[in-house]
Amino acid sequence: MYYKRFIFNCIAFFIVLFLHVFPRFICHLCIKGNKAPACRY
Repeated sequence: MYYKRFIFNCIAFFIVLFLHVFPRFICHLCIKGNKAPACRY
């Protein structure tokens, strides 16, 4: 069904976006907390 496919594409897009942004967010918190060895970006 087209509707299910649209939802799946939307979820997949958000997962990719999340995986792309989340490590940088962790790195930012990491640098802010002065725990640099935990992240290398």
